[in-house]
Amino acid sequence: MRLRIAPSPTGILHLGNLYSTVINAIFCSKYNSRLILRIEDTDPQRNKTHAIREIYNVLDKIKINIDESSKKPGLYGPYKQSERIHIYKFYIKKLLKVGGGFFCRCSFKRVNILKKMNLALGDSPTYDGKCLSHKYLTGKIRLKVPKTGTYIGDYKTNWSNIDMQVLWSNSKPTFHFANVVDDQLMKISHVIRGRDWLPSLPKHILINTYLGFKTPRYHHMPLICDKKRLKLSKRLNNIGFYGLIGLGIIPEAILKYLISIVVGVDMKDISEAVLNFNIGGIKQQNIYIDLKKLILINKVCLSRIIFDVNSFITNLIKKECINKTISLCARKSLILHDIYKLMSFIFWDYKLIKMIFMSNTEYLLLNLLLIEYKKLDNWSKSNLQNIHKNLSKYLGLNIRTFCTILTPIIGGRNNISLYDAYIIIGQTNIITRVSIILDKRFSQSNQNI
Repeated sequence: MRLRIAPSPTGILHLGNLYSTVINAIFCSKYNSRLILRIEDTDPQRNKTHAIREIYNVLDKIKINIDESSKKPGLYGPYKQSERIHIYKFYIKKLLKVGGGFFCRCSFKRVNILKKMNLALGDSPTYDGKCLSHKYLTGKIRLKVPKTGTYIGDYKTNWSNIDMQVLWSNSKPTFHFANVVDDQLMKISHVIRGRDWLPSLPKHILINTYLGFKTPRYHHMPLICDKKRLKLSKRLNNIGFYGLIGLGIIPEAILKYLISIVVGVDMKDISEAVLNFNIGGIKQQNIYIDLKKLILINKVCLSRIIFDVNSFITNLIKKECINKTISLCARKSLILHDIYKLMSFIFWDYKLIKMIFMSNTEYLLLNLLLIEYKKLDNWSKSNLQNIHKNLSKYLGLNIRTFCTILTPIIGGRNNISLYDAYIIIGQTNIITRVSIILDKRFSQSNQNI
């Protein structure tokens, strides 16, 4: 058997991504299957710099064994979708030839208005098939869906409720098409993914049928949600792997917490989890993050691990930053104890943040910063200074006052320079810290109402 995990390099890996990864890893360990890592990077506008490297780093830190990838090629590569465009071109032509797709010239504006009208009338937001009969030879390529009948499967629905999905646009495949083609050519036998993909199942089955592919066995797992009961998103939420690391949670604890969700009991590692694993027995209710349990597991893990100084610090910052951090702190120190105090920006304690008296200007500033930090592709001193300069001018603040407002992000004023601390802490951790500060202020404001 062959399974795959297929992250896209468009943001941070959050707990939802890692939860699905852990299920796949336990399944492979139990049934002696192979786990493939495929990078779905066909959207260059949303791809993030260094995100692919971070995916490999995270999987390595939580000790997920990958059998095939770009770094460990097998017989079914390439393992990055951007290197497989020639393959998709062949199969999109085949789909058109067998009548499974058609060219569409409708504008995005028309389709968007149509879907909104359908929703207002209580119907499914589907395309109306206007271009089906025109026999165009150029344009976007959409999936041809039966007009009548019912799809019978894990997601029973009328075909009229299934959208004629765009499969090809701007000389590239969309997720739905590339995903199905890759699963076939990489000999994927089982697909384990989130339940949010269940409505797409009829489309994927239809593409498989048109192309004469053998359909993998699909399993749809419950979603991990945040405390607002919303599905985690790599672009909207901040409970990412490095965000948790920045708060003092070690990789072993993250893995053990996810394993406990999957099998229902606390287990030491994946090899032990297989004894209690039954994919059919996984509860289908959405899962809500229990940070208290995660912290308790972290406490147990910490008590069992003997750290050397370097391994302890590398759980909080990148290894290549250790010498730079010590050097920067030493330059501002008179005695050895000063170095320890100056390094406190690494050991950020969110429980000590007091934001009850945050002004509306400060609150607006941090919200605007959060937006700008998330958009930044190159986390550099010059880019950060430009963001801060533009926002301080927009809000009418001098740069000294501006930087003073940011001191809680690095734990106080008695530190190395703000920008050096920002670079060492890293983009993901800074975003996590700003989000937590805003969340504490929001919670405290509600308590005072």
